[in-house]
Amino acid sequence: MVRNLIKAGANVNANKCKLNHCPIPLTPLQVACLGNNVSLAQELIIAGSEIDAPESGWKCSAIVLAIYGHQESRWSSGDGPEPVDNDNLRDFVQKLLARGASVNGGETGLNDTTESIRQ
Repeated sequence: MVRNLIKAGANVNANKCKLNHCPIPLTPLQVACLGNNVSLAQELIIAGSEIDAPESGWKCSAIVLAIYGHQESRWSSGDGPEPVDNDNLRDFVQKLLARGASVNGGETGLNDTTESIRQ
């Protein structure tokens, strides 16, 4: 479906995505990273999504969002953490780095935003 939307001209850098309980409009790549959706993130990157877009959404590196999303997904069942798949995270972070993701993404903004999501 994502490929079809991209072929139809969807803007992969649009700052219009929303997550439940998140007050900040996000880019599709930021949502994919936070949702630990590696395959979607890869499709967006191939289609030209900006890896680190400091002017939009969460003001931090895609790497930070990917790590946060990976950790949060482990707790999504509510029954405690799921087994760790660090190979998947490592591979994803390596792909982000290969595409130019910033290791030092500046202000993360995670404290205030994370708190608003958890409420």
